[in-house]
Order: sequence, then C-alpha cells, then structure tokens
Amino acid sequence: MPPLPVSPWAALQLSGLFAASALLVVRTRRRDREFRLTFLCALPFTAVGALGLDYGLRLVPFVLRGFAGAPPRVGGIMAYGALLGLALAHAAGARAFRGRYAAGRALDRAAPSFGLLVAFGRVGCFLTGCEHGRPTSLPWAVRYPADHVSFPELVQEGYARAGDAFSVGLHPTQLYEAGVGLLAAAVGFYVDVRRKRRGDGTAFAATALTYACGRFLVELLRGDALRGHAGPFTLGQAMSLVLAFGTLAWLLRERRRPKKARPREISGPTAATDRDDGQAPLVVHPLRALLAAGAPGALALPAGVAALPAVPAARQDGASDARPDARGAALSDPPSGPHVAPELAG
Repeated sequence: MPPLPVSPWAALQLSGLFAASALLVVRTRRRDREFRLTFLCALPFTAVGALGLDYGLRLVPFVLRGFAGAPPRVGGIMAYGALLGLALAHAAGARAFRGRYAAGRALDRAAPSFGLLVAFGRVGCFLTGCEHGRPTSLPWAVRYPADHVSFPELVQEGYARAGDAFSVGLHPTQLYEAGVGLLAAAVGFYVDVRRKRRGDGTAFAATALTYACGRFLVELLRGDALRGHAGPFTLGQAMSLVLAFGTLAWLLRERRRPKKARPREISGPTAATDRDDGQAPLVVHPLRALLAAGAPGALALPAGVAALPAVPAARQDGASDARPDARGAALSDPPSGPHVAPELAG
C-alpha cells in the first residue's frame, strides 16, 4: 500500500475542522451567512493558538531562569491553545457585525463543534502514538508494533525494548479524551437546545466545564514525556483548572448581574412623542389599562392621552372598588354622569 501524502495525524486534524464546520452549517440557517463566515474565518486561528500557547508556556520558565540555557523552539502544539484561538476569533468576529450576533450566543451555537474538533484530533493522536498513556494490563490496552512511528520514542521512555516486536500495553488516553470531546459536544448541544431557560453563553460554558473535568482525569493516566508539569499538576491539568474555575466565576457573575429591564409597552395608538407640554411621555401598560377599565370609576389622564371608557363591574361583597392609579390618585365610585377625564371634558 503506497504511503499517504499526509500523516494520519494531519488527516484527522483536517477532518475534524471539516466536521466541525459542517456541524455548524447544519445547525444554522441560510440567512446566518455572516455567522457561518465568522466561524470559517476563525478556523486558521486554531493553529495560531495551538502553536502560540505552547510556545508561551515554554517561554515563561526560560525567562524566569534569566534567559539561561537553550531557548524554547517553536513547533509544539496544545489542544487548549487551538480551542482558545478558535473561540476568541469566532467571538470577536461575531461581535464585529455591529452587534448583530452576541458573543455568548455565537459560542453557544459553536459549542458542539468544539467538542467534535477535540474528538477527531485525539483520534489522530492515537494513530500517531503521541500523548499515550501509562502501562496497564486492561483488555483494551494498546500495543504499538516495532515499525510504528512512535516506537523509538517508546523505547526511550522505557515502554519497549529495541528487539521487541510490540511495546507494553498502554492506556489509550487519546481515545479516552476523544470520548470526552464527544460527551462535551453532546452536553453543549443539549444545553443549547434548551437555551430559552438560560442565558447566552451557557451552552459554551457547559461544554468547557465538561471538557475541563474530563481532561483533568485523563491526564492522570498519561505516561508520555511531553506532557510537561506545572508544580504538582501537568500542563493539561493546570489548564483544565484555569478553564473550570474561570467558567464557574463567569457563570456566577452572570447570575448575580441584574437582568436588563424590558422596555414597557405603550397601549393604544398614543405614541410616546404625542405629548407637546414639555413633560416626560406617559407610558401606560396594557394590564394597568385593563384594570382601570374594569373599575367603575373614571381614569384621569393628562392631555393628549385618550380616555379609557369605564366599564361598570359588580362587586359581590359590596365593598368600594378604590385603587391607586399610576400617579397615586384614588379611583373611586364617581357621581352619576358621563365618565370623562377632567382634562378632556368639553
């Protein structure tokens, strides 16, 4: 069989980008062309984020050492960097359309695509043998053959010997994380469908929390030498903690933020600009108008506002039907006669 023009890892990464884009297109409508365009234009930032975050994390220790030793090389990638670059670019692009698409809503619609991108990417890592797990005797342990591209690395790490036909059994942590990505996509899709009961950005937050928790646990089973460490945690665990606590802090902030008051409705044909007396326009809510119309009294309104006809309503208990209106005046049983507002009486 002739070798593929691209490596299995690159083929799966490209397939993940295509699948994530196709899922977003399926879940949006044709009139949301700008929304789709923002996601497609943000795809190259997955590479920028993956390379940039890895280099930045390796550059920090080099700077703290006083620039001693060999400087870090560009070429390593991080999954968190790819997701961060895609999310930031997509949110910024959505807000660029003059506020037509809110950043939180844009991330909600793309949340399942992020999980799908993780799943495809980790399957590519499994085929390449990178980011493998620790030795295990479980039935689903994976053993890489001697002709595999990752076998020399496994020999250096002590998971195989030069003359062996296969390596020792290892945890398929790449497939574990691929399952976490699919679970995160399912959670994001479910929350986004039921978004009416929640605010914008909730589906993306649920996806991020699911992936962060799953990634933290998967990191416990990794055995490769490239995972890096940040104190007692691996780099993946440290990034998972930052993502989880950051998402929780954002959710608490959104819950405590007072909801924006919806604009009050104007009843009848009278508009807010009908007043010519220099005073603030009066806005009458339909419910207040109905209550006032049900009272046997007259509703005194300023000039320019149509009077509401009084509809007599019988009271079973015979009590007075007095209630304050919007200005604090009492609506009581008037004397007999036409029920006309004083300002409009002719």
